[in-house]
Formats: sequence, C-alpha cells, structure tokens
Amino acid sequence: MQKCSFSLPTSFRDLYMRLTLLGFCFLYSSIVTGAQSECPLQLDPQRVVVRYGDSVAVNCSTSVLHKGMGWEADEGKVPMTKDQNLITWRVSNLTEWDIKPICYVNPNDRGQCVVVLPVTVYKTPDSVFISTVYHRGPMMEGQQYELQCDVHNVAPVQYLTVKWYKGQTLLHQTNFTDTIKTPVNETVTLLIGPDRADDGAQYRCEAELDLGAEGPQPHPTNSSKPLSIAVYYKPIINETKLPSVVRVFRGYAEVLVCEAEGNPKPIIRWSFSSNDNKNNETLTITESTPENVSCTASNIVGSTTRHVKVSIQDISISFVNHKGELIVGTQYELQCIIRNVDPSKSVVVRWYKLSQTSSPDTNKTLVSSASNLQISPSKTDDGAQYWCEAGLEAVGTQPYPTLSSERLNITVHYKPIINELKLPSTVPVFRGYPEVLVCEAEGNPKPTILWSLGANEIKKSETLIITESTPENVSCIANNSVDSTTRHVKVVLKEDYLPLIAGLIAVIVAFISVIFIFIYSIYYKTAKMGHYSLKDAKPSAQNGNVAQNGKHNPIPMKKLSQSSILFGCGFAGQSLIWRQRQRRPLYLFARFNRACVRSMLPSNTYNMLHCFCGLVYLSALLAFATLTGAQSESLLQLDPQRVVVRYGDSVEVNCSTSVLHKGMGWEASQGGVSMTRNQSLITWRVSELTEWDIKPVCYINLIDSNQSLVHLPVTIYKTPDSVFISTVNHRGPMTEGQQYELQCDVHNVAPVQNLTVKWYKGQTLLNQTTFTDTIKTPVNKTVTLLIGPDRADDGAQYWCEAELDLGAEGPQRHPTNSSKPFNVEVYYKPKHSSSTETIIQDDKVMLDCTVKANPASTYTWDHLKEKSSSPVLKSSALSPGNYTCTATNTLGRDSKVFIVKSKYTDRTTFWAIVLTGVVVAVALIAAYLIFKFRFSKNSVI
Repeated sequence: MQKCSFSLPTSFRDLYMRLTLLGFCFLYSSIVTGAQSECPLQLDPQRVVVRYGDSVAVNCSTSVLHKGMGWEADEGKVPMTKDQNLITWRVSNLTEWDIKPICYVNPNDRGQCVVVLPVTVYKTPDSVFISTVYHRGPMMEGQQYELQCDVHNVAPVQYLTVKWYKGQTLLHQTNFTDTIKTPVNETVTLLIGPDRADDGAQYRCEAELDLGAEGPQPHPTNSSKPLSIAVYYKPIINETKLPSVVRVFRGYAEVLVCEAEGNPKPIIRWSFSSNDNKNNETLTITESTPENVSCTASNIVGSTTRHVKVSIQDISISFVNHKGELIVGTQYELQCIIRNVDPSKSVVVRWYKLSQTSSPDTNKTLVSSASNLQISPSKTDDGAQYWCEAGLEAVGTQPYPTLSSERLNITVHYKPIINELKLPSTVPVFRGYPEVLVCEAEGNPKPTILWSLGANEIKKSETLIITESTPENVSCIANNSVDSTTRHVKVVLKEDYLPLIAGLIAVIVAFISVIFIFIYSIYYKTAKMGHYSLKDAKPSAQNGNVAQNGKHNPIPMKKLSQSSILFGCGFAGQSLIWRQRQRRPLYLFARFNRACVRSMLPSNTYNMLHCFCGLVYLSALLAFATLTGAQSESLLQLDPQRVVVRYGDSVEVNCSTSVLHKGMGWEASQGGVSMTRNQSLITWRVSELTEWDIKPVCYINLIDSNQSLVHLPVTIYKTPDSVFISTVNHRGPMTEGQQYELQCDVHNVAPVQNLTVKWYKGQTLLNQTTFTDTIKTPVNKTVTLLIGPDRADDGAQYWCEAELDLGAEGPQRHPTNSSKPFNVEVYYKPKHSSSTETIIQDDKVMLDCTVKANPASTYTWDHLKEKSSSPVLKSSALSPGNYTCTATNTLGRDSKVFIVKSKYTDRTTFWAIVLTGVVVAVALIAAYLIFKFRFSKNSVI
C-alpha cells in the first residue's frame, strides 16, 4: 500500500492540487486493500518448494461468478477461462530460478483481483570439500591451523547452513544472508588449536538447506569426506608407573618402567651417571644400583626427564634385651624393624612361627617403627623359627608386595623331666634275678644322669642293675644347666615262688584230668547200652513214634484248642478280614474304594452265614459305587497325561473322547488346535517348544451346551550350560584341622525346583541340596560345602553334580552334569602309630621311624654316638638302651622311643611255665585216647 501525505497550501491552486492528489491516494489505497482482503481466490498449496528441474502443480480456485480467470507466469502460463472455477498451474521441468506465478480473476461485481504464488527453487551442492589452509602434513600441539570448507553450486544461499564437526561433535555453524536465488559457491573457514587428544581425530563439514516446513524433511545435507589429522606432541612420562622415589626390598630385584606418551613415539634413555646410559623402557635395579637415576623420553618435538631416587628397604628381627638361649616359662619380646618405607602409607606386619601365623590379626605400624611380639616359649618350641613379614596395606583384592626378615632360630632350654612310666617309685626284685632300672630324662641341654645309692656312693649312668645287695632306697638325679630333677625309687626284695607254684598246678591239673576221664567212660557205657522208659506214654494216640529197644510204639498228641483263628477273604476292588475268638464278638472289616463298613455279631454258625450274606451285599455296593464313580470321571482322556520336554524339542499329546459333542479343540500359546466337530481325537503338536510356562487346555462342548476342560501339565527343562567347582577365599594346599568352603556354580538350568546338587568325594556321596523355587525359566545357582580335611584326604578328589529329577515322565536316567574333579592337597604334621616300641637285637630287625607327613619329614635321633638323619637303623648296630627318633616338618613334630634289649635276657621262669603246660597237655590227650579206645570197643549205638 502506498502512503500519501500533504501540508497546508499557501494558495488556492496549491490547495486544489493537493486535495486532488489526496483523493487519488485514498481511492488507490481502498482499491488495493479491498482487493487483497476480499479477493475470492484460494491457492493449494499456498507456497511451494521445488528442486531445480522437478515438476510442480498448484491449484487456483474461486467460489464467485466471474468473467474469466487464469495464470500469468514465465513457465506454465494458463489463458483466461470463463466457465471454470478451478485452474491448475503445472510445469513438468521447472528451470526458472526467479519465477513468480500470479493467479487472477475478473468478478462480475467488481474489478480484477490477483494472488501471487511464492515459489522457492533449490539445488543441493555439487560437492563439499574440506582442506587445510597453507599447511600440509602433521600438526604441532599448541599451534593454530585454519580449515576450509568449499561448497560448490548451491541455491538459494540464504537457506544454507555450513556445520563443522569433530567426530560426532558439532563445533561451529555458519548461516548466510545473501538473497540471490541462483546457484553460487561458498567458502567457510574454521580456526583450530589441536592438542594430543586430537591426534587421529576426524574433521568434516556439512552443507544443509533448511527450506522451511514446505521443504523436504529431513533437510537435504551434503558432507565432505573426513579429514584425519596427525598431531605431534612432546613426550609425557607416566609418573604413576614411575614415582620419584622407588623403594626396593633388600634381596629382591625391582623392575622400573619408564612409559612415555608422545608423537612420534619417543626414545627412552636411562642415565645412571654422566658416562653410563641405557636405551630401554625398563630398568632392573638391585642393591648395587646408584641412588639417583634418570629417565629421558625424547622425540622431534621435545624431551622430558624424570628423576628417580632409589631407596633400599630393609627389615630385621631380633630379641629385645636378650641374647642366647631361652628358658621355658620366661617371657621374651621379639622386635621387627622396618626401614625406608613410604612415610605416607601404613605397613602390615605379620609374625610367623614355622609356617603358622602366630595370630590371625595383623598389626599395622608406621614406617621405620618397630612391631613387637611377646612370646613365652615351651619345650616344644625348641628349634622353632620365627620371622616377620612386612608389606604395604592391600588394596581391594590385589596382593600386597612383602618383605621378609631372616629366620630367627631359637633354642629353648628347660629342666630335665624324668620318665616316671619307665622308672616307677617302687621296684620289686626277686631274689636271684637282677633287675635293670632305666632312668630316662628329657631336657635341654641334654641332662646328665646320676644314681645315688647312699650317702657317698654315686654312679653316672642311665641304667642301674639292682640285686639283693642294692640298698632299699636309691635315687636318680637328672641335671643340666637349667635345673635338676630327682626321682626316688624304693627297692622291694621278694622271694620267687613262681616255679614251685607252676609245678604244683601242673600236678593238680593232671590228677583232675584222670578222674574226669574215668567218670565219663562209665557214664558213656551206661547211657548208650541201657533201657529207655517213656513217661505218660499213651499207645492209643495217632501221632508219631520213637525207637525203644528196636520196637515202634505210638506217642499220643493232644489236639490244639481253637482259641484263635484268623480268616481272610479278598476280591476285586475290596478286601475283608474277620477274626473269630472263642465266646467273643466277631469283627468284620470291609475295605474298598468308596466305602468302609464295620459290623459286630456274636460268634456262632448262624452268624457266619450272616457274614457271607454281608459279603454279597458289600460286593453289590462296591459295583454300584464303581459304576457311579466311572460316570463322574472326566469325559476327556489325555495320552500321555503329563509331558516332560527338553527346551526346543518337539512334543505331541492326544486328546480323545467317547461321547457325542458339538466340538473339541486345544487352547495353547503354541500349537493351538481350533475347534473340530467331527472327530473324537485331536492332537496338540509343537515341533520346537520354546514357551517356558505353557499351559495347554483340551476342551469339549457337550450336546447339553456344557463344556468340559482338561489341563495338560507340561514341564520344560534345560540341562546346565556348565557346572564348576572352586574354593572360597583360598588357594593352594589345605592344612589338617582347619575348615574350608567349596563352591559349586550351576549355570543356566531349569526348572530349579527339580534340581538336586550333589557333592562327592571320590565315589562317596557327601551331601545334596534341593531347591523350592517355583520359577520355570533358567537360573544360576550357587551351593557351598564346608569341609575339614585330614591326612586321609591328601590327594582326594571332590566334585559336584547337578541332577534334574523330572519324575516318572522325565528321561530315565536323570539328566546329570558334573564338574571337573577338584584335587586337594592336605598338609599335616608327622604322627606315629605308637609312642614306644620294644626291639630285640637281631641282624634282621630294624628301628623304623618312617612316618607319613606332608610336607615330608626330616628325622633326628637322640642318644646316638653319631648323628643320623635316616629314618631306619639296624638294631644289631646298637647297644641296649632307649633311642628317641623325632620326625619334623613345617607343621610340627612327633617322637617315638625305641627300647632295644639284648636277645640273651634271662627267661628261666618263662620256659619253666611253657614246659609244664606242654607236659600237662600231652598227658591229657594220651589219657583221653586210651579210655576212649577201651570202653567203646564193644559199644552199640
């Protein structure tokens, strides 16, 4: 619309001219405004976006009477038409960039009105290209570079957006305000400052045309090829892997790793001193390595140096204010000193005695401080080894590095202890028979044995031979540097009556034997050749006979009273039992599948007839109940009545009926069968069953419009993918007497309520676990077993087995999956079967101290002239006496005493008793044979 203005005239002529101009302006404005707001033309669509060279069609319509309407355009012009209310502007190949089609109409009641159609013709770029400006090759970290994006032959440019991407990240975008509608070329630049993180990054640019809601969706886009950049940067040494201070355990080599990141790949060089260099990423340092070393990483960009100080860590163990041997019952203090550990961290100190931790708790101490342990040694600690172990506190499940001290061997001294079992307080001595007393004492240092026979008589020996002339009171004194122990012994002199008593007993036994044989022979003759008499004999009886002087006489038998008789009767579907007791009531029981009847009648013949009638009556009741029950049963029969299917296998079940029906079928989430009217048997069939909780239902619609249903129980099972056995929180050998936990993992099994996990040791079933979960889909299950292994379990194999018990319908045998066998190694200390053994000297007899233990035992012998570590000694090479063998391993020790005696020991009394017994036995046997032969020669049996 044009705007008009005026000012007050200075003359009439000017006033006239201005009023005329103002009138024309008002008239023009009214015509234009009215035409635009009231022009009866509608465009469909009201705006078009067309790709250059594509076709376009727009409808122009009116609802008023007119003299003619048409389209004015550079392409697709439509001449004025009078007899139509809708005309279409159509171009099959639009190539005019700035086309402005106009639809016009000449109404009957007014002047011409027009509507201009907005048309946007676009073209996507021929190419989009990315490049660097004034640079080629790798870029340097910290410097700036310019990227350039060239977009060729795109229109219209005012709808163009150029976007910059690094990978998938949008960095920047540029829009344009040019109104030119023909294709143009555009260039956009981006300034970047790459760092090491951008090495290998891909940059790209993208040209996008946003043509509004009428344009194509999504917006047309063209992307350049990715521009991969290489960034060179100086090395950076990984300070986490190479700290500035490295602490090395004395006696343990440490490997330092100098790892540097750089592009190009840096060269690593270690410097020990001005003249000693090494080109390698790793450096092995020991106690002899210089205190200061340096790692230098360099490339063409620059170099980086890391200085490292080597600190040797040390640990020692010692007694506090004590040197030398220990005394039993006295308390001592051990000290563990740790030096040169990181001051910012705590260390864990563990004390060990042999291979057993003395305390389950760990003591945490600061660097360069001492950890103390109070001990009160016993005699069993003699020869034990103590040591301490220190390491940084563990993080998570990672083991901590440890440093062990040297092992401190302790010697424990204790006063002698005399073996009172071998040296009783009272010793009887038979006149004429010398006795050897053994005074055996255990102590450290080895005790000296002295025998005191009186005020001034002392004998230095472990053994003492006592005779009739030995004083009544003697004493054994065992002493060493710790203390002494005395054992008082009273010698009791006795007469030896044993040979006399043995001879007297032999004479008495012989005399009694002769008397016995004589009496027995007389009895035997009388009993076999005399007459028989039968008490209360009744020849009229008709039961059996016996021999009497060659004749057969009958023996009467008394008839049994009918005090208690049990009758039984059974027939199909029921059973009856009745009990008859004399002059007592008769109990009648009837059992069958639908009823139970009990009647009580007096006991006589008449009532027995009543019983028979009752049986007939009960049979009739049973038949009626059976027929009635049969009619009440289901009208559908499944074959089979229950199925067990492996997941993914096929299954089929028949459903049949014997009655008339309107239709029957199967309802199921897999394999459903639609209702069928003219069949009495239908089959539910699935070729690959994969529904875990399927519940098929067979139904029948009866003639009387009732429906009957039968549910088919379906169990779908899956055997485990794997069964795995392991230990919980333990690795390596087990120790006898301690408890350990085994774990069995069963993966992906169903259904779990049918699962049984069994534990075996070898072929022996130890335990089994069942589950009550009702979930039907596959699950993972973990079961544990607590074991306390002993020495018999060394080398034993444990394993677990997962078994699915799916009932009688399931597979037979039950599906089972077993784990691999888990072999256990058990450490146990030595243990002899007996603590003492008496040996008689002989060339073939050995002192065998061999004992099973794990780890294997070492052997030591006491009271030998020469040391020996062999577990077996010849008895013939030893003099009579006591020899103690001790078997030792890291878990403990066990001792056994061998008592060696001479084979020429006096055995007069023993052989006197043996000879007497032999003589008596021979006399008895001879007497028996003589009498038997004499008295049984003419006997008749």
